[in-house]
Amino acid sequence: MSVSGTNGNITGTADYTDDGNRLESTTDAAGKTTTYQYNPNTNVLEWVQYPEDTPATRTNYTYDNLYRMASATVSTDAGNHLGVAYTYTGELLTGIQTPTTTYGFSYGAFDLRTGVSIGNRPLATYSYTNDRNHYLSALDYGNGDKVQYTYDNKGRVTQQTYEDGATVSYAYDNDGALATVTDSATGIKTTYYYDFTDRLMKYVESGTDYHHAVSYEYDNINNLTAMVETINGVTSTTEYTYDQDNRITGETKNGNTVEYVYDEYGRVSQQITKSGSTAVVTESYTYNTASQVVTYRTQAPGYDVTYSYTYDDNGNILSVNDGLRTTSYVYDSQGQLLRENNQAGGFTHTWSYDNAGNILERKEYAYTTGSLEGVTPTDTVLYGYGDAIWGDLLTSYDGSTITYDGIGNPLSDGTWTYTWEHGRQLESLSKAGYEWTYTYDANSMRTTKTGGGGTYSYVYNGDLLMEMTVSMFTLRFTYDAAGTPLTVTVDDVTYYYVTNLQGDVVAILNEWGGMLGQYAYDSWGACTAFTGSVIETLNPLLYRGYVYDWNTGLYYLQSRYYNPKTGRFLNADAFASTG
Repeated sequence: MSVSGTNGNITGTADYTDDGNRLESTTDAAGKTTTYQYNPNTNVLEWVQYPEDTPATRTNYTYDNLYRMASATVSTDAGNHLGVAYTYTGELLTGIQTPTTTYGFSYGAFDLRTGVSIGNRPLATYSYTNDRNHYLSALDYGNGDKVQYTYDNKGRVTQQTYEDGATVSYAYDNDGALATVTDSATGIKTTYYYDFTDRLMKYVESGTDYHHAVSYEYDNINNLTAMVETINGVTSTTEYTYDQDNRITGETKNGNTVEYVYDEYGRVSQQITKSGSTAVVTESYTYNTASQVVTYRTQAPGYDVTYSYTYDDNGNILSVNDGLRTTSYVYDSQGQLLRENNQAGGFTHTWSYDNAGNILERKEYAYTTGSLEGVTPTDTVLYGYGDAIWGDLLTSYDGSTITYDGIGNPLSDGTWTYTWEHGRQLESLSKAGYEWTYTYDANSMRTTKTGGGGTYSYVYNGDLLMEMTVSMFTLRFTYDAAGTPLTVTVDDVTYYYVTNLQGDVVAILNEWGGMLGQYAYDSWGACTAFTGSVIETLNPLLYRGYVYDWNTGLYYLQSRYYNPKTGRFLNADAFASTG
């Protein structure tokens, strides 16, 4: 059975088993095919072979006698086996085993999960109310931190209390919607307002010397048409327009307008940023038959760069050319990056991995696209994993030992000493004569960073940084419809961001579109070069548009921090509540 979908000249096909219930293969517009194989007796999926796979490197699945997945295994070109195995006790998942680490899950009465561990090392312990509801009452982290929960008679969380006594309190309106959130640590109270259809119309954050309000307007089919935001007395309005297909066609804020133009297949072909009626930055896209961007051009009065992209059969970027220089990439069959040839940076990097996907070694050479056989690297960095129980834990980097608390938060790395609160929230970073401390709001979004004789203050709307204040400077940010950085305004002067296709900020333009400075990165986000004026060193939005701390070399990604030097997140992601 075959089904095809066509949008103009873009065609994809899907083949199904004779009964029409199981997908056998898909072929995209570029002719790349993914194949699925099922057990003829049980009909469970046995393997998937992606476009660049061979029978030796496809993904294989096994199942237990209840048809639950028992393992998923792939092999790399180098012969490493990457796999995950699952174990069950009765109907409950009790273990997940990677090639280097075993995760355990324990349960109590009513099959409620009571713990998560690595080997015999507890990461989290869960307690529940001793009543018929069995609500989650406490989460004890393996590093000694704790959060306790209280509820109202409708089962809604009314307060979270942390190990240091900090609380977050919740109240609800008559319709059951969240009405207020009060954070004792920051003193900020957030109030939410809704219309009769339960759409969020406004929220207000108020605290000592702090006021942040955002209100929304919608059309009759629930498209957002306007957003009014006030931060400490400064108000801005963003208005949105749509076409008959409900695609965004424009957004206007603070005198700047972004216009979106689509091609006949519904893909963005141009994005034009205007100051008043004058175009400052124009971005243009062309696509291949698989709808992958093959050229991305940014034009401004003082800037004109076209990026050209090529891809492998799995959609990984093989090369990027900016008209002058090329960066090319080599991957293994599982998409792990093996080599980066960076002409602009003048280097070639290679990486090797263990069978769990952890980096073992990074080598640097003078730039070349040729064979490296017999070539001596200019630098070699070794990664060590010396924890016998937690095999994925990076215990040494480039000769420096890294120590951790009970849940994998680093305590020291040979340069910095770290402290943590509320389980996995970075509280401070310090080294000889140097310290940075951090505060967060009820949503765990960072609100301040203090050190070096000054304090940085941050205001977010959702996940987007809207304002940063440091010393005498206040930076205000805008974004396009995809959340990509668009402008930054400092002292009533607006500057324009230039990004590449991946969302990395590669240049900043002045208010007339003249280039002020540029940035360059390696594959893992380390800023390898930048030029320009004060605004470039103040600007926090860099790789992928993430917030970069120039003081520490870390990116702040809302729920955790990322170290581009090691290519690893500093701390684990959030534990999911089982309540």
